[in-house]
Amino acid sequence: MTESTPLPTKSGNRLFVIILAVVMASCSANRSIVVQQKLGPVVCRHYNGADATLLQVTDNYFPSGWLPFKSDVRRYGSSLAEFLAFKYNIPLHVFAYDIKNHELNEFSLTGRGGVSIYYPSCIAIYNKQKLDAKILEIGAITQRIPTTLSYGCGKTDYAVELPGYILGGRNSAYTAWDSGDTAATWYGENCGHAGRIDFSQTSNLRARPCSGRFFSDTQNNASPEQAAAFVEEQVRLAVESNGFYLNFMHWHDMSRRNNAAHGVPLMSLLFESMAKGADNARIAKADYNQAVEYLYLKESIEYLSLKKIRRTAFLDIRLNKFREIDYTVINTPLTIRINKEKTRQLNYKKIIPGGQIRSIRQDEKYLYLNISIDMTKDEIRIPFTLSSGKKVHPSAWAMPVLTFDEASHKVYSSIPVKFVLFRRGIMAPEYAVELIDRTYIPANSFILPATEKDYRYFAGAITPEGESLVIELSFGNQGQTLQ
Repeated sequence: MTESTPLPTKSGNRLFVIILAVVMASCSANRSIVVQQKLGPVVCRHYNGADATLLQVTDNYFPSGWLPFKSDVRRYGSSLAEFLAFKYNIPLHVFAYDIKNHELNEFSLTGRGGVSIYYPSCIAIYNKQKLDAKILEIGAITQRIPTTLSYGCGKTDYAVELPGYILGGRNSAYTAWDSGDTAATWYGENCGHAGRIDFSQTSNLRARPCSGRFFSDTQNNASPEQAAAFVEEQVRLAVESNGFYLNFMHWHDMSRRNNAAHGVPLMSLLFESMAKGADNARIAKADYNQAVEYLYLKESIEYLSLKKIRRTAFLDIRLNKFREIDYTVINTPLTIRINKEKTRQLNYKKIIPGGQIRSIRQDEKYLYLNISIDMTKDEIRIPFTLSSGKKVHPSAWAMPVLTFDEASHKVYSSIPVKFVLFRRGIMAPEYAVELIDRTYIPANSFILPATEKDYRYFAGAITPEGESLVIELSFGNQGQTLQ
């Protein structure tokens, strides 16, 4: 006969109920701590959640007063490139060997272009001490340590000797006009150099090209219109594949093969074709250092989860740093997007920048967070800072609206911007643009210096996020945006 378990007494029942209630309360409390709600953040393919990355780059920066160019059209190269970049909202990048004067510093501080190293492989054997000295020299004026370089004359035999803190290179030796080159892209479908370059190999990232063609085609007897049509198509392909298009052209180019194809007079056609190819796509406002850093950064994110425990929200990130590079030099933030509709319980309107969250922007559907990642670690937890009330986040891709008041001699902006003032002689050719003033701190207004009646004046503006435009200051009328 089996011994039965005795039934609990009345007092035992009460004790059982109390114990059960305590256990359930304890489980409930633990549940709010342990159960983590995955809210599905996404690592953006491009910086700031852009559709594609697009850059126009050059080797070396020759200021307008550079003596060897004083008597020819090349004296307009740097100011014209910046004018066109502001007008068409296209980022610039300069690979510089030396500083020459203060103008390169001013160029970098305005924010439309970045700077890194041009190594003079044409005339010098690679020397690490020389490279390090150039890195410090350029970093001192740009307030940012460069992580990329350009190979002089396409000589890359020393690429394997480069230190781990050089993350990417640019090499024009692979952009011959008859190469069958297509839009070079690292981020989207790989269609770089007719698909023959494997960018999963770090050696290719550091030694191979990411360059489009334009001026080289005109030197090889293509018409400027044919060269521009090729650029427009390649940019379109890069945008469609969520890729990275880089167009290289010396701003001081002079044709040796075709006297009808000097560089400066053709630059407007180049920028116009890039803008047409991009159409209305959202282009990352990143320089070459940032674009390359973002590639390494985004591909290193092995796991990303947005979680909420009780009233605290945070990001959990796990890194997989599988390339043989120095990840610690990456300074570009990671952009993640969060679907606002799916994360109402997170109360996203209370999230504010702070700590590792550098900035927050939004569009109708998503919240975009730019986050500093500590690349010395393998696993990171980033808590959100919450405000006591709701926060109205700035709109992503917001463009300023500029107006000109002739009476006060002021240009006004709807949002804080840095200003650049250009001018061109009334009877001068379109390319003869001079840059005469600029500001370095975002503001809502800009007072013009004294103007001269024989010139047309243009005000450029750029937001802290890198969106830019140009208006002509029509004295007697409001300024009109240049298209």
